[in-house]
Amino acid sequence: MKNHRIVQISLLVLLILFSFVEKGFAQFTSTFQNAESVGKGKVEAVAWYTSTSAGFEGERDGVLNIFGLMAGLGLSDKTEIRVRYDRLGLKEGEGEGFNNLTFGPKFSNETGRFAFYLPFGIVFDEFDTNWMAEPSFILTFPIGENFLINATPSYMYPFGSEANFDDGLVKLNLGMEVKIDGDWRFRPEATLMYFAESIGDGHFLNLGIAAAKRF
Repeated sequence: MKNHRIVQISLLVLLILFSFVEKGFAQFTSTFQNAESVGKGKVEAVAWYTSTSAGFEGERDGVLNIFGLMAGLGLSDKTEIRVRYDRLGLKEGEGEGFNNLTFGPKFSNETGRFAFYLPFGIVFDEFDTNWMAEPSFILTFPIGENFLINATPSYMYPFGSEANFDDGLVKLNLGMEVKIDGDWRFRPEATLMYFAESIGDGHFLNLGIAAAKRF
């Protein structure tokens, strides 16, 4: 009975995922950055892996493996541009998965503890292509010289022809950051995601780890 229930959940999740691509949003991955600016003329390169699971009516099942890359370029001491790519593969091996490419500015305050990040993205697979945006507020809390806590609430809004504002995805990111030798940073992060129109009726959970280096 339990295995049958898991199969039902998996099929439901796969239908939801492919409807996301049609509507224009599939950015399931975590944020993997802090509120600091990299600084004018400097670059931060980030790579990560994330595992995504779906929870519904007390049951949970893994649905996605996500690998990603991101680059941040400092335009000034408080402004940068970020470009990222995610490859989202289905854990059950059904279908080819899909891709997510986003770009957008990030504006940090002088203390490096708050930033507004506004990525726009294109979601695509072999059948369809759509757009989305994800306004995000990044909060960083230093705990000592080499340890940070990062929190990022965000709202993913799809631009697909069949999408409405209530179809958006509410995301709550919480992560840690450990600095090593000043240039290397490691960022474990967890993200809860809910449909805006049905918060409490199921959710997605990301667990991931990123490695970043500044140049």
